[in-house]
Amino acid sequence: MSYDIYFLNRRDGQSWDEVLEAMEAAAEDSEPIPARLLEAWERIVPQARALLGEVDITEYEQGYGT
Repeated sequence: MSYDIYFLNRRDGQSWDEVLEAMEAAAEDSEPIPARLLEAWERIVPQARALLGEVDITEYEQGYGT
């Protein structure tokens, strides 16, 4: 079994489907990930491993996925 974890901002009244569609559209025109977000990611991964156990990281050209 595997899970995808997304960290997203959802506006009041916006459905999760709308958020996911917006995320996919934004990914097509994405810019490099800012350093502050990459630094946050480096703090999140060890905490996720402590909580969940083994965590596989998949690195994409423009970012990461778990």
